[in-house]
Amino acid sequence: RPGRLDRTVYLGIATDPEERARILCAQLHKLKLAGDALELSNAVVAMLPSGLTGADFSTIASGAVLQAVERLCRQADAEQELVGLENGRPVELDEILQGWDKNKCTPIVILDDIIEAARGVTPSVSQAELDRYERLKAQYSGKTSGRIEIEGDIFY
Repeated sequence: RPGRLDRTVYLGIATDPEERARILCAQLHKLKLAGDALELSNAVVAMLPSGLTGADFSTIASGAVLQAVERLCRQADAEQELVGLENGRPVELDEILQGWDKNKCTPIVILDDIIEAARGVTPSVSQAELDRYERLKAQYSGKTSGRIEIEGDIFY
């Protein structure tokens, strides 16, 4: 992704659905999931735009966690309202959360969280940038060693 390193290293963009699912799976694997990471990834990958980088897949995973946290907050708010109605008095959110164990307080990412996060992602590298890198790759793919500087980018 541009701007991250002082050198441009072109690896290409994953286009194969299996490869894209494995990349998303690697990002999701770090999270607490309601299901298998690869199965969840396979369920989502077809709806993703083409041209996503690894950083974009990471953005989806981060967004999915935020969706899970928001869902958990809505659950706590609903429980607070219900208990308040049952007791006939307002109840502080702390009272509700004190009754929750660690597992109930832990956001668990579900398929809908990933889908919602995926809806908001756009490729971080433009098609023009991808085309430029592909042209450079085609032009210099025969080079096996040495340093090539083109338009300010350095290729090895």
